[in-house]
Amino acid sequence: MESNGLQPTREYYYQNGTYFLRALYERLSSDEFETVTCSEGAKYFDFLPTVNSIRAGSWINANFKIWIGHYQDNAAWTMLAKARSAIAESILHPRYQLAYEHILIAEGSDWCWWYGDDHSSPNQEEFDELFRWNIAEAYLKVDLIPPDNVFHSILGIDKGIHDEWANAGLYQPERAGSSMHSLGDVIRKIYYRRKDNLLELRLDIERQLREDETVNLKIQSVLSHQQIVYKIGNSHIGFEGISSFNIHSLKVLHSDEQLYLTLPIPLEKIEFSVQLITSAGENSYPSNALLSV
Repeated sequence: MESNGLQPTREYYYQNGTYFLRALYERLSSDEFETVTCSEGAKYFDFLPTVNSIRAGSWINANFKIWIGHYQDNAAWTMLAKARSAIAESILHPRYQLAYEHILIAEGSDWCWWYGDDHSSPNQEEFDELFRWNIAEAYLKVDLIPPDNVFHSILGIDKGIHDEWANAGLYQPERAGSSMHSLGDVIRKIYYRRKDNLLELRLDIERQLREDETVNLKIQSVLSHQQIVYKIGNSHIGFEGISSFNIHSLKVLHSDEQLYLTLPIPLEKIEFSVQLITSAGENSYPSNALLSV
């Protein structure tokens, strides 16, 4: 059993998990259980079955997308890789071990958890400064001059969206200040805009849709309250409701990270929302409101 004391106890358990942890350890101390350390358990050859291979990935969508891919993430990893290579050439320096400790600190996964647009925090500037401080200290410990970019905030590195989407509306599910990540958060951002009688959407997604997952686009007229629901899956497109538009005029383009939708809408003002339907339930974006164009 592995106990992660950060996320569950700090954010979700009553009194930061104090009562839960006390009850847990009291129960484990009873005669009902025999507790051993990892090293003690490893002494017994039949303690656990042998694992011959481990798939690369994480507990979030079985990939590393939270930590890599964004411009800020890539800049941080590149800065770290160059620092590590430079430090490695000074392995005989008397303070090499001190420099290497700063490299190991900078390799922690928490830094790139906060870089990029996956999560946000009011302390992001401090995180950025601490990360770059460790990089700079690694250079200085072995009498090397840090590159200029180490003294410039990584948070300013963001190529943003294409100019064609620069003036679009944006909805982003709230994740501010949380070190947790919901497994149901597949849709990261929704860009939307009207072009005459067309509604254009760009959904930035964590991963491609699975076979049992469907994106529902609910559209309704503000004046007539007429509603239509488009159902977009991996291999099918359907709709329900009353509509004067041909379903073939709905254009859907998939990529690994985006889902583009273009469809005709009335010239009058409309409201819409997006739902992700899975076998486990439904997530709505926004959760209790509608977006309007």
